[in-house]
Amino acid sequence: MNTNKCCESMEVELASWRSRLSEVASKFDNVPSIDKYKLTPQIEGIHILMTELDDRIMMLRKECATS
Repeated sequence: MNTNKCCESMEVELASWRSRLSEVASKFDNVPSIDKYKLTPQIEGIHILMTELDDRIMMLRKECATS
């Protein structure tokens, strides 16, 4: 597999995981506040993972030659 294909595949995979986490986070956003308080560490963890995935996707776009 050439480098461009590998980078594109990794970007697609990370974007897919990011999308799935975004769906989970939006479900947490719709939970009533009293219940959300109990889940704060998990919600924060999901947001941290989403940020890390965004950072890695941006790194792939920057570091990998896609032309």
